[in-house]
Amino acid sequence: MTHPSLQSLLTVEPIAPDTFVGQSIPGNHNRIFGGQLIAQAISASGLTVATDRRVVSIQTTFHRPGNSSEPVTYRVSTVRDGRSFSNRRVEALQNDKLIFVADTSFQIDEALPEPEAGAESERLTPFILSKSALTTSMSVADAASSFRSYFDIRTTTAAPSPSDQVLTEDLPTVGVPPSSRQATWFRLRETPPTTGLLNRAIFAYATDFAVARLVARAKQVERRDAGNGGSISQSIWWHLEPNLGEWMLSVQETPHTPGIRGLVFGRIYNSAGSLIASIVQEAFARAGDFSVPARSH
Repeated sequence: MTHPSLQSLLTVEPIAPDTFVGQSIPGNHNRIFGGQLIAQAISASGLTVATDRRVVSIQTTFHRPGNSSEPVTYRVSTVRDGRSFSNRRVEALQNDKLIFVADTSFQIDEALPEPEAGAESERLTPFILSKSALTTSMSVADAASSFRSYFDIRTTTAAPSPSDQVLTEDLPTVGVPPSSRQATWFRLRETPPTTGLLNRAIFAYATDFAVARLVARAKQVERRDAGNGGSISQSIWWHLEPNLGEWMLSVQETPHTPGIRGLVFGRIYNSAGSLIASIVQEAFARAGDFSVPARSH
């Protein structure tokens, strides 16, 4: 059987005015991978705006774990169409129940000259130079997982100190426990899409990898079942168009916080050291097994 492309799976189909349906990708514990919902929400909302506008940010909230054996319906509402920006609200539903909400912002091309990557590149040099010395970050089971198999995802072997400097910019270097930080390279295995909308949707899909795992590791919690960990919300801001066919570096850090909730702050760079996108995600991690009904966290 032919393996469907990620582009085809993240492309949504119109079924009514401002209503679309997307197919689900098999996930762990029969739950929809959060990156799929984010990417398909971008695809759906992008089909309702003028073609001269591209998505520049998305803010999302996960309300219920979705069922990866069923399709998802996306309802798009027009919030605003201005001279430069368009805003959309997207609701994702399964069996008439709300599982996910996204607010997307689109903008016409008003780019200023791209700043030189010098300062960022210098801080990232140890990571970039280590790109040829990568070690896999996934177990054999993870690598075979359908929702991860579309990307080559690897950890870097560079010393961790540059990420302190990257994340704190010109402030004094702040030491953090290794369990609170991770840096990974990733790139799309298949040929990248030619459309900007789908290109950014697939990029958004990839930003959800291993974030909840970082929160669990920082809290010294073992992810055992569908009830003791997951994403709560996520925001993405694009600064440059990503090249999915080239290696990109994701540097993520989570501060130590009490309770089961944790925040992850991330920046994604190209191999030249230019910042492509900034990301903030909230996830939770409970200790031990905690089986819950599929309809809620």
